[in-house]
Amino acid sequence: MEQRQQQGCRLRLLRSAIAGVLGVQVLLLAIQAPAQQNGEPGVVKKMTDHIQKGHLHTPDAKAARVKPNAFIGLTTEGKGSFTLPFPVERVFPLYGPVEEAKWAADWSPTWVFPDQKTATDSRPKRGWTWFTSADDAHNARTWQVEEFDAEKYRVVYHVFFPQKAVYRIEINAKAEGSGTKTDVHYELVGLSEQGNQFVKHRVENFDKEMEHWKALIEYYLRVGESHPPL
Repeated sequence: MEQRQQQGCRLRLLRSAIAGVLGVQVLLLAIQAPAQQNGEPGVVKKMTDHIQKGHLHTPDAKAARVKPNAFIGLTTEGKGSFTLPFPVERVFPLYGPVEEAKWAADWSPTWVFPDQKTATDSRPKRGWTWFTSADDAHNARTWQVEEFDAEKYRVVYHVFFPQKAVYRIEINAKAEGSGTKTDVHYELVGLSEQGNQFVKHRVENFDKEMEHWKALIEYYLRVGESHPPL
């Protein structure tokens, strides 16, 4: 009896899987379809036979399958680090989505959540979301905070660049003597051929980007304002 119950449970699960593929309406029509007059098994019998043979797709469902995508996204990563002669308590906050505007003159987020006032008055939290280059259809990107730990000096962002790439940015800062060492880790996946080129170029120039970050942050910490765009 127990074995029959297990078999019945498996059969119901398989039928549910077919319902997900074919849609509820198609499944209902199949259940209601009568057996063919020539004595061959009806639709329900054919579907049941197909399930018992271990197949999840009926012959008619083959046409509905999604064709495999010939494109393969380039997956790569960039790692870099730099040291600044300032304490970590001054450096780390500058990696937040609001504070970055102090050292990056072209950083201007358009807030989705929370509103701009809340973002300005609060410490970043998981789920905060904003756009950059929102007025530029070719370069607009969506950012979201995955983690912001002010005690461990660690921040993680996810970025979606439509039709180009998705990437994860992890920044870890730590005190090193009287200064601060910052480790930056990018993980990128191209979403198109153009996106693959973007990803490749970003990684090939990662060391230069880290030098650029260091120069801009150090300039701000010494002068008190962002360096004019280069």
